[in-house]
Amino acid sequence: MGDGPVANANLDVFNKNDELVLTYSSDDQASYTFTIKEKGKNYPVRFLAYNGRDMVTGTIPDFVMTAALLRPAKKSRGNINPHSTIMIGIADRLGGINDVNYYKGRDIAMAALNFGMDRALIDDPVAADVTDLNAPMLVKASESLGEMVRRTRDALIGTGVTTGDAVMAALSADLVDGVLDGRGANGVDTRIAAVATLTSAQVLVEGLVNDLKVNGVSATQRMDDAIQTIMPRAPASVNTESVLISAGMLKQAKLTLQAAWALTRDPAIDELYNAVTRIPAGSKPASIRGTLPDADASLATAVETAAYGSSEDLELVNSTMRLAAAPEPPADPEIGFADSQHQLAEGGQTLILVERANGDGPAWVDYEFVAGTATPGVDYASTPGRVDFADGQTAKYITVTAFQDSVSEGAETFEVHLVGTSDGSFLNANTVASVTIADDEAVAPTLGNATLRWTPPTEREDGSVLDNLAGYKVHYGTSQSNLSTVVVLDNPGLSSYVVDNLDQGTWYFAVTAFDADGRESSFSNVGSKMIL
Repeated sequence: MGDGPVANANLDVFNKNDELVLTYSSDDQASYTFTIKEKGKNYPVRFLAYNGRDMVTGTIPDFVMTAALLRPAKKSRGNINPHSTIMIGIADRLGGINDVNYYKGRDIAMAALNFGMDRALIDDPVAADVTDLNAPMLVKASESLGEMVRRTRDALIGTGVTTGDAVMAALSADLVDGVLDGRGANGVDTRIAAVATLTSAQVLVEGLVNDLKVNGVSATQRMDDAIQTIMPRAPASVNTESVLISAGMLKQAKLTLQAAWALTRDPAIDELYNAVTRIPAGSKPASIRGTLPDADASLATAVETAAYGSSEDLELVNSTMRLAAAPEPPADPEIGFADSQHQLAEGGQTLILVERANGDGPAWVDYEFVAGTATPGVDYASTPGRVDFADGQTAKYITVTAFQDSVSEGAETFEVHLVGTSDGSFLNANTVASVTIADDEAVAPTLGNATLRWTPPTEREDGSVLDNLAGYKVHYGTSQSNLSTVVVLDNPGLSSYVVDNLDQGTWYFAVTAFDADGRESSFSNVGSKMIL
């Protein structure tokens, strides 16, 4: 919990009707564990965290932090931090917390206010499991965003902005369109937007060399001490110095420095910007320490100018952000497979993702099956077909089915080919997907497995009685955003399933339920397991 993290914070839990469900507090390690007893129809639930002690600043947090849980589960992870607060603030202003607005808010916050988050390690700042691998990144990025809010508030106290909550509200309203530019939903503030962009530049430059200043003093050691407090078994090497510079952080730094230069035309800022452009993503802070030109005074002048400057000054900053975020002209809508290698078990199905570069207008692509060592119609369903994209759609799936047999014959292969589109020029180079059928009669090497357990549902998502449950579908894959392998379980009495034959790496899993009428639930919370 928190940007510090925050120990002994008060925590209030509200259901979708804004009724108080539970009050709790975080412990000395900024963590909390409790049970929510609330019907599914009353989800999502919202968390509000306040008071307590920030382990980095040594004071109470500068703003109320929020997070949300979309649906009930037997066990859920929920982190509450500045990024989650922006996420939920955006979702609220997009019409309320639901799946679409939640994930849109997440993607906007992680891009526009990255501050060092690497989505390969932290895809969702609310749902991510905090481990030795990502705890330093989460603490450092959270503290950086929190410090940007503090500096923005402090720079604008003379203009009437006196709280961190006011800054967070304005940022959330501004970012509904994905850009911090003084435009957005009700509550947007052009001056807060401009100053936040410039204080972001300050914070990001300090963060690049792992020397973030909090209240004017280096906070590196305090953040490292906080990491050891929340991860007491972690070795001393788990610290902020171990956090690699993410591509998102570099993009944000370059963009905010461009805005600072647009306002001041200061050559020191231009020199710093050029130095940042030469930093490769994945660099260690130590590798660039001492190489960045000093532009601290120039950036401080930019912040002061925006805090008390004219509307024209503010527009110089905000328009730079706006123009940089303008979408590039749409590419030709090329169509191809997202991945070239797939596998499935005998008697199983897998989904092969077909993508196109943009969603302008309807389009279609034909596909056919090409035999390898597997026999069409015997080992797999081989009927050709067509994938139709509606206007706006950029991704569709081809369902591939392997037949069960009792013959030990080893792994067999076949291919799926994209052979024609509504415009032949739309095909890209990724037109062949290879599929391997694993023989479940053959003696195979022992691979990893994951056991999934769930409680059979008794009511629908709207709270009505579920009286015709027909079974479950297990969705899994090596990407949280592409659970393309699906196992259909036509047994409503099941409450667990073992997924076998998992190669080394991290696998992600979700379960859906379906009824006798074919209606399918939303995904459960996505779980993961690392196969070593």
